[in-house]
Amino acid sequence: EDDKLPGLLFAGTETGLYISRNGGTSWKPFTLNFPVVPVTDLMIKHGDLIAATSGRSFWILDDLEVIRNYNASDSTKMMLYPIEDTYQVNGGSKLNEPGNDASGTDLKEGVNPSTGVVIYYHLPQDESTNPLEKIKLNIYDSNNTLVRSFTSDKMSQFLRYDGGPSKEPELGVSKGLNRFVWDMRTFSRPGVPNVYIEGSYRGHKVMPGKYIVELAFNKDKWTKEVNILSNPHFNVSPEVYLDYNTLLTQLSSTYTTMVNTVNQISEYKEQLVQTQLWLLKKELGGTPTFAASNTLIEAIDQWDKNMVQRKSKAYDDVDNFENKMTGNYLFLVNQAESDIPAVTKAVLEEQKRLDALWSAAYKDALNIIDIEIPTFNKLLLENGIGIINLYNKKN
Repeated sequence: EDDKLPGLLFAGTETGLYISRNGGTSWKPFTLNFPVVPVTDLMIKHGDLIAATSGRSFWILDDLEVIRNYNASDSTKMMLYPIEDTYQVNGGSKLNEPGNDASGTDLKEGVNPSTGVVIYYHLPQDESTNPLEKIKLNIYDSNNTLVRSFTSDKMSQFLRYDGGPSKEPELGVSKGLNRFVWDMRTFSRPGVPNVYIEGSYRGHKVMPGKYIVELAFNKDKWTKEVNILSNPHFNVSPEVYLDYNTLLTQLSSTYTTMVNTVNQISEYKEQLVQTQLWLLKKELGGTPTFAASNTLIEAIDQWDKNMVQRKSKAYDDVDNFENKMTGNYLFLVNQAESDIPAVTKAVLEEQKRLDALWSAAYKDALNIIDIEIPTFNKLLLENGIGIINLYNKKN
């Protein structure tokens, strides 16, 4: 019998598992991916159902909360199931795969439990035929700050290139039970399109504590709490977790501003080049406007060369083409992250050095964005030419 829900029974037989929700009055097969094999013992421990089998070792059904809260009468409703408290562990598992692709079985090796927060939700119908309505999953910390967001949107534009960020996992939209694993990480970091950096763009793992999981669809929302528990094998104090989280948040914020600024100025350069082409087409290549655009493009190119290494195209190209500021800062972010949270003197010293370089470079960038581009736009207006679009002015 389940140790939390009276009347919920599990039975092991010579041919597999059975379940009863009414104290044994009626039974149904409970095989899932369980083989036809004698069950010699059953145990409920840590919210999991453990089965000892004859010749097949141990099988574990993770997280009985879904079974406990299932009600056939709710099949016409969308719902978010209670979420099991999760230890902050390292490593990976095939059960971390997005959607319902992770079967939990393998013909050649055992499958470890998920190493993230496992989230179950029920959909009354298949939503893949309704691409305009997107399912969203938002995760907030105890201060109500959004730390991660996922969506079922398959139509969103994603630029895949070597050495760039990975595509975010998508929420499943199948009718019935859907499963999703949050890796306990914050938002992924952005990249510069088609620029190869040998590093990880993944956000850092959040600190232990209480988090709110919000499932949103149309105008409706469902919320559940989840506790992320510290690894009991790590002797890490709450103060160290807080310092570590603060450092990684600062580093990620600086890096994100850096990359967004690079992308913003690159967009301005593309518009400047198009302006030049238009001037040449109109045989206005010798005008002060054309000369001013040349000067501005040269300033942007010089700034960009200090920020981004655009010659690297493959693994270890850094041996031939040195990293620039964005690559070096991402390397610092990656080195600051560790399986056992810690803040080291070496990381703090490198942060101070690179932040000083970025501070100077950012001033130059703001000069281009806030002074030189508007000045050039004024010149364009005076000559009756379309101006540079400043829609992405601030990061």
